[in-house]
Amino acid sequence: MILENNLLKLVRSLSRNLLSVGIILPLGLGTNFLMNLVLARTMPVASFGVFSYVLTLANTIALGTSLGFSTSMMRFIPEYQIKNEFSLLNGLITISFKLIVISSILIGSILLLLSWLLPSENLYAQYFIYTSLLIIPLTIDVWRESSVRGLHQIAKAILPRQVLLPAIILCFTLLFKFSSENSLLVFYFFILFFLEIIALWQFWNLLPISAKTQPPLYETMFWLKTSIPMGVSGLIRLGINRWDILLVGTYLGMEEAGIYTAAAYISLLVSLAMRILNLVCGPLISQIYHNKQIQTLRLIMNFSISFGGIIGGFFLGFAFMFSDNILSFFGEGYQKADTALKILAVGQFINLITGPASLLLLMAGYERSESSAVLLSGILSIILGVILIPQYGINGAAITTAITISIGRIFIYIKYKSLIFRLGQNL
Repeated sequence: MILENNLLKLVRSLSRNLLSVGIILPLGLGTNFLMNLVLARTMPVASFGVFSYVLTLANTIALGTSLGFSTSMMRFIPEYQIKNEFSLLNGLITISFKLIVISSILIGSILLLLSWLLPSENLYAQYFIYTSLLIIPLTIDVWRESSVRGLHQIAKAILPRQVLLPAIILCFTLLFKFSSENSLLVFYFFILFFLEIIALWQFWNLLPISAKTQPPLYETMFWLKTSIPMGVSGLIRLGINRWDILLVGTYLGMEEAGIYTAAAYISLLVSLAMRILNLVCGPLISQIYHNKQIQTLRLIMNFSISFGGIIGGFFLGFAFMFSDNILSFFGEGYQKADTALKILAVGQFINLITGPASLLLLMAGYERSESSAVLLSGILSIILGVILIPQYGINGAAITTAITISIGRIFIYIKYKSLIFRLGQNL
């Protein structure tokens, strides 16, 4: 009877969160896709390539400067709420915010110094300046998003940067158009900064009163020891999906980077179901695991894998049948990425059908095992990229990404099955 009640509560919670995120996240992805589509059609291909290159670099660095709190907050916050350890929750929020701000300022300053040392005619000096400006608000946002997700406010977590930001950029592009990537990046920075201030105020209001009033307790070294491996894993995971754009821009030029970016954005639609499931299931997996509800945990994982496979299969077929038509919407010349898009879609599908196995390993305290698997994939990604991209161009980048995603996800899935078996044996 108790198990049935728990399952009923789980189904209600999943249904409610899937409904809200199932609306908000596709809306955000759709808006982001339209934003990039309009930018690609209204800007020179090289300018769109610069914009994509700078955003990719800034997002990658921001995940690193978040020191892993971009993932661990989603684990610690539900845990401390369940245990009513609000002093630790207060201390966690206070010290983690200070650490990520200091980290982002430090790395941003280093990039500014590099831009000053480079010759003025070197275009990378300009790229580093824009990247340094974006790092601080992006770092704060990934920390805030993970924290709000830990409070089970999924829609509020993803709304500011993943929905409102691309919507505002899209509207201004349609109304005024941007003459260059410079004006676009400056505008992007100011809108992001403004939205982040509002989002932080909202996060503060979402916190339990006890988490704001009880005196803080600090376990800083433990938090860092736990978070940094998560951060390394998350950084490399993002890198596997984003380093290809950076390598294409570096080896082949910004015009090729712009063309490849179109294929990369479309391929990410294949993993839409996985992103929804990760947003919804992450805090639930942490809560269920810490409550030792192994049968419920197995149920939610099986549901996630089945749901992801069905939705992912639909998107994969769509990408294969209409890749050339979709790419043509970006403008003349983008159809060159047709083969690359199909290769990327296969890699993303494999990513999806393995379910949220990484999340379970992270939430269960196996962050080092998960990080090791992702680290090996990241190293392989760099090696293959350096070899294949100069020889096969954007198709080489797509092959690199698809192979590394597939190998990493299969390895993590095997680890997940082993963990579930051991947990079942201990019942």
